[in-house]
Amino acid sequence: MPISRGNVEHGLPALRAKWIQARSDVETVGRTYKPVPGHSDATVPPALQRKPLRAKPGRAVTQMYYARQGIITPEMEFIAIRENLGREQHATPNTQHAPRSLGGQSFGAAMPGLHHPRVCPL
Repeated sequence: MPISRGNVEHGLPALRAKWIQARSDVETVGRTYKPVPGHSDATVPPALQRKPLRAKPGRAVTQMYYARQGIITPEMEFIAIRENLGREQHATPNTQHAPRSLGGQSFGAAMPGLHHPRVCPL
């Protein structure tokens, strides 16, 4: 991942730009923003002036849409890797307690066993 030096005039790196363009389901559109005189006169630094995108006709460009289609996007993979960092060092052999070892709380809830009367009446 690129290191950001924190220059507010340059903004954050556009990490997703290549991923979005590679899917070929968006198109560049003209700006629709019109500043309100006296209320939004601040200028945006040139490095932050990105071109707006929209979905091509008949396409949806949400992560939910891709997930329902069975498509794993680079964004999903990125987040999955990030969420799993360090999981191995916190995991225990007993998977029932793994969520608590990762900082979760059980709130006293327990899954019924196979011979619980409500699950498997004898």
